[in-house]
Amino acid sequence: EAIMAKSTQNPRPFSDQEISAFCGQLTLILQSGLSSIEGISVMLEDAQSEEEKQILTAMQEKLTETGSLADAFEAAGIFPSYLLHMVQIGEESGTLDTVMDALSTHYAREDAIHQSIKSSVTYPLFMAAMMVVIILVLLVKVLPIFNQVFVQLGSEMTGFSRTLMNLGNLLHTNALVFVMILLVLVAFLFFGLRTQ
Repeated sequence: EAIMAKSTQNPRPFSDQEISAFCGQLTLILQSGLSSIEGISVMLEDAQSEEEKQILTAMQEKLTETGSLADAFEAAGIFPSYLLHMVQIGEESGTLDTVMDALSTHYAREDAIHQSIKSSVTYPLFMAAMMVVIILVLLVKVLPIFNQVFVQLGSEMTGFSRTLMNLGNLLHTNALVFVMILLVLVAFLFFGLRTQ
């Protein structure tokens, strides 16, 4: 499974899920009795993408040069400072496998929190969009029918209901403009949610 899809030429931080998977793999390697250098070498042999190979190669070179896994993580340029400090503490205390396991759990929990927040925000937004659509249908399609009934009975809509009907007529006659504005807003929102 390729867990590293970021390029070292244009390094961007790993997602919490990617960090968790990376730390989990390194935990298994360290708990099996292999050294950090051997572990990175094993991961490099199993690397499936060029980006993954570049990241692991940079880490392997720094690890061979300094013997410090914390320095190797820093050389990759894609890991958060909290992880770097924790790896350094793990190396100094001789509990690197335990620290990597705790980091894997920590970042898995962070990812779960982010996913939960996303779904908590998405549902109300979806419901609000549905309400807007229903209100627009009422303004554009239903109110004119009520107005026709009133006209047949020899009366007219007045006050707030008349204002709403006029708004519905305005939306109906300029529907193309409003649809274009709505599409631009949706596209802006979509691309805005996909970037930092």
